[in-house]
Amino acid sequence: MAEKKEKRSLVERIFGTRKKKKDVTYEICRLLNSWQTIFTPFSGDAYSQAQVRTAVNAFAKRAALVKPRHVQYNPQLEVYEEVKNSPLHRLLCVKPNDTATAYKLFYRAATHYKLYNNAFLYPVYEINKFTKQEEITAIYNINASRVELVEYEKEIFCVFEFNTTGERYIVPYCDMIHIVAHCNENDIFGESNKPIRTTLKMGHSLKQSVEKYAELAQVLRGILTVQNGVTKDSDLAAARDKFIENNLQMDSDTGGIIVTDGKFKYEQLKNETALIPTSQLKFVKDEIFEYYGANEKIVKNEATPEEENAYHNGELMPFFEQLEQALTACLCRDGTEMRCASSRLFNASLKDKTDTLKFLASVGGVTLDTVLEMYGLPPVGGEDGKRRVQSLNYAAADIVDKYQLEETPPKKKKKGGGDDADDDKKEE
Repeated sequence: MAEKKEKRSLVERIFGTRKKKKDVTYEICRLLNSWQTIFTPFSGDAYSQAQVRTAVNAFAKRAALVKPRHVQYNPQLEVYEEVKNSPLHRLLCVKPNDTATAYKLFYRAATHYKLYNNAFLYPVYEINKFTKQEEITAIYNINASRVELVEYEKEIFCVFEFNTTGERYIVPYCDMIHIVAHCNENDIFGESNKPIRTTLKMGHSLKQSVEKYAELAQVLRGILTVQNGVTKDSDLAAARDKFIENNLQMDSDTGGIIVTDGKFKYEQLKNETALIPTSQLKFVKDEIFEYYGANEKIVKNEATPEEENAYHNGELMPFFEQLEQALTACLCRDGTEMRCASSRLFNASLKDKTDTLKFLASVGGVTLDTVLEMYGLPPVGGEDGKRRVQSLNYAAADIVDKYQLEETPPKKKKKGGGDDADDDKKEE
């Protein structure tokens, strides 16, 4: 029996033989408000600008800490429980494919989400030779040079084109995990980054001018003004050369003194006389940070817990919510769900983290291993690690209800022993 051919190229690992069939006629996907069915991930080379990269990196490295959970609803207990032995756990929390870790998968997805306002993840399925069932085996980032929407038999397909191969690979859109930002006019794709392009061009021009000034500052030492009305270039050049020869040559024995007559006025350029447009550069940086939802404290990791919490609520939570819904819709075909979140306590101060964990422990809302994990300590494991501790100052709600609704009040003990009911019998 001939051995199965090994898939070597990354494209084959992801798409297999899913090339666009020549004998099938695909129609242009008809959207409601636009004929723009082609998405090209062009950012105007924005990622090469330092401010853009730092702002996007600040978001992506926080988003990559997401911990997806595969859960199912238990109607008897009326709670969501972890799906035991779920293959999605390792794929989404450890290693989604043979070229990336989970951190890298979500870091790239978050980067594409911010840079292009579109992020694509593609799950790969294979038939299990024992069970004959289709099983998910990998999840990949798709960063195609061109994405086109087409229709065939009333179903929407994505046609991906890559620069390295030039081939076009087609997959059903319903099989894609697609996350968008700035979704307004287009019915499927996120909007372009047109509002920030002017600022990016300004920043690029300012950077070039600063580089030129830096090069010029290494050459220019002073300004020599000839005050006798010389207008010919040759005469100006001769005056400059003569002045340099008499005063600025290293081998001239001048004692460090420059002597000029009334024909010349020499002004030495000082290093502190900077022509760098600092105010314009600050304006560009603030504009870029604001567009990408960041600020200087966030990108420098100097934000307070309150500022980190505000950034989490405003930027990360919408991404996690959309990721959660997209993963559930695409990967959970059996009524289960995905939950996506990252722990806010990782960004909290030591005091806030301790106070929060103390409260959660007092009401029985956290296990011992969870507490140890928040402090970066190894778990205890076993039943001891799963044990939840609750303060005696808190009682379960059903016990409180039973106590308050009980018709016969509890008997009161006397100091000398016995109870009030026995004393009443004796008096009779």
